Amino acid sequence: GLPNKTSPGLSRVPRAACKRTSSDWLHSAFNFMGCCGSKAPPASANVQKSPKKSKYKIAIVGLHTLGDHDKDAKGIRYDSIPMANGIVKHGMAAELIEYTPDDHDGFVTRCLDYDGVIIRFNPLQLEAESMPKGATRRFENAMDTLSMKGKGVWSTPLVQHRMGAKDALVQIKDLKCGLPDTFAYYDEKSFADGIKKSCAFSPRVIKQNRGSAGEGIWLCWLQGK
Repeated sequence: GLPNKTSPGLSRVPRAACKRTSSDWLHSAFNFMGCCGSKAPPASANVQKSPKKSKYKIAIVGLHTLGDHDKDAKGIRYDSIPMANGIVKHGMAAELIEYTPDDHDGFVTRCLDYDGVIIRFNPLQLEAESMPKGATRRFENAMDTLSMKGKGVWSTPLVQHRMGAKDALVQIKDLKCGLPDTFAYYDEKSFADGIKKSCAFSPRVIKQNRGSAGEGIWLCWLQGK
């Protein structure tokens, strides 16, 4: 994993140029998608209309927190849009909704109307000072309860705790859904050695081991390439 600041090992990588993704870069990408900017519509405006008759109804859950760069004003991640449209394409209904910590019970009641929920935020964000005390535990308990009632929950708190860190990508790298050149580094020396070898062949994306919310992500490639 990497700390929030530049790793000391990066500065000693020969012929490597690294640039941190900024809010300007993210906003440019979102503008390209047609869903960002000061006067942009909410993410839900870009979701295809659900079929009138659908066997399943799925909610995609977001959370608005201060400092988000990858979400709209209601806490919906912009990369949730193609996910919702994929659900609609397969004949199901999809809705983008926001988790409301101040109205937890109302949110849980609303979730009962869906066949499943897809959580698109890091529950650890509920531990921010602006959130009600104990919000993380209440949310996770609610998701466990929904799962026990037969509702689909992706992913459950148990799965998030076991596979929420980025090194889970290393564990699945040899599966069809993984990438074989995925690595995890836990100390400065192994990171410095590994990035030199891997970056010599192709550009690299470097992320912190857990969490990011659009920050702390680095694109790294050979200088002059």
